[in-house]
Amino acid sequence: MAEMIVMGQGKPFLARATILRDSLTRRYEQLHVGSGMAACSRFEQPELPAANSHFDYQRWLHVRGVVSTTFISDEDWDPARVSNASLSRLWRVRLRLLKFRQQAVSSLRDAGLGGQEYAVVAAMAFGDKSAIAKNTRETYSVSGASHVLALSGLHLSIIYMLLTFIFVRLRWLRTGLFFTIPAIWLFSLMVGLSPSVTRAATMLTVCAFVALLGRKLISLNTLSLAAIIMLVANPLALWDVGFQLSFTAVLGILLFHDTLMNWLGNPKQIVLAWLVETVAVSLSAQILTAPLVAFYFGRFPTYFLITNLIAIPIVTIILYVAAFYFLMIGCGVLFGVSLSVLQSIVVQILERLSFMLNFSLDHIASWPCSSIEEISLNKLQVVIIYVLIAVVAALYILLKKYWKQQPHDE
Repeated sequence: MAEMIVMGQGKPFLARATILRDSLTRRYEQLHVGSGMAACSRFEQPELPAANSHFDYQRWLHVRGVVSTTFISDEDWDPARVSNASLSRLWRVRLRLLKFRQQAVSSLRDAGLGGQEYAVVAAMAFGDKSAIAKNTRETYSVSGASHVLALSGLHLSIIYMLLTFIFVRLRWLRTGLFFTIPAIWLFSLMVGLSPSVTRAATMLTVCAFVALLGRKLISLNTLSLAAIIMLVANPLALWDVGFQLSFTAVLGILLFHDTLMNWLGNPKQIVLAWLVETVAVSLSAQILTAPLVAFYFGRFPTYFLITNLIAIPIVTIILYVAAFYFLMIGCGVLFGVSLSVLQSIVVQILERLSFMLNFSLDHIASWPCSSIEEISLNKLQVVIIYVLIAVVAALYILLKKYWKQQPHDE
C-alpha cells in the first residue's frame, strides 16, 4: 500500500493504491519512493467509516490530500519513466527529500541493523513506519508508547538544539537561526509533514523569531499561533486525529504541568527531579488526550506512567545516537574519510537500545490489565468530559485564589 501521484491528462492528484504482491516474479520490489509506473485500474471514493468506529478513514485521507483509492493487480502495471515537470516545485523538493530519507534509512539496514530494531529506529529517526510489524504496533499501543513512534517536538528540538549549539560556539547565533529554521522545515518535509511535526516546526519558528526580536516568549500564545497558521493552510487539519492529539497534549502540559509540579514537589536530587518532571509531563499530557484516545481507539493504557519512565530516556538516547550516526556519514562523504568501524559500533549501540526498548514495552504490554479495552464513548460524552475537566480546573483556580486572600495565623 502506498500513496502515488497520478499524472494523466488533467491536474495531478494523490491516490492511495493497494498493489498486489506477486510472490513469483516479485516485481513489486522494484517500487521505491519516486518510482514511476504505467498502470490500469479503477479509481474509487475512499470508504466511509464503519458504523461502530469513530475513525473517519475518508476524512483522514482528505486531510492528507488523497482524493481516491485504487487497487492495482500485479499484471496491470509496468515500470515507466514518468516526468515530474507538471508537479509543483514544492512537490519536486518533497520527492527529492523523500528519496534522501529512503537512502538514509537503507544505510541503517546496510550497516547491519535489522528486524524490528531497525523498524523502530527508522520510525523514530525518520518517520518511516513501513517496516513496523502489526504485533510491534500493538505492543506500543497497549503499553501507551505509540507517541514515541510518531515524530514530534522531541525530534525537532534535538535538531534545533544541536544546530543552535554549533552556531553559539561559532558566535553566529543570529545568522545561525536563519540556517536552522530552513533546516527544520526541510527535515519536516522529508519526514512527511505530519501534524505533530508541523506543529513543532511552526512553534520553533515562532520561538526563533521571538528570540531574534528580543521579546518575551509566551508558550500558550505560540501554541495558538501555530494552530491558526496550520488551520489557515489546511482547515481540514482540525479533524485530523494527529492534529487533535498533538495540540491537546501540548496544551495539557502548558495548563497543568506547573500545578502538578507543585503537588509532587521539586526535589533537588537530580534523579528524583527528573522522575518528578517526567511524571508531571506525562500526567498533564494525559489529562487532555485520554478522552480522545478512548473515543477514537476505544482503549486506555493503564501503565502509561511506567512506560514513559522507561521509554522516554531510551528514545532520547536513540535519537541522539542516530543523529551522531548520520553526522558521521555526512562527515565521511564531505571529507572523504572512512568511518566504517565507528559506524559499526554506533549501529550496534542503536540495536541494543532499540532491543531494550522493544523488550521492555513487550513485557509491560503482557501485564494483567495493561489496557482497558472496548471503551465506547460518543461525541456528547467526550464534550461532557472536557467540560468537567474545565470546571474542575476553574474551581481549583478560584479556591486557590480565595485561599491566598484569607488571613492565616503565623
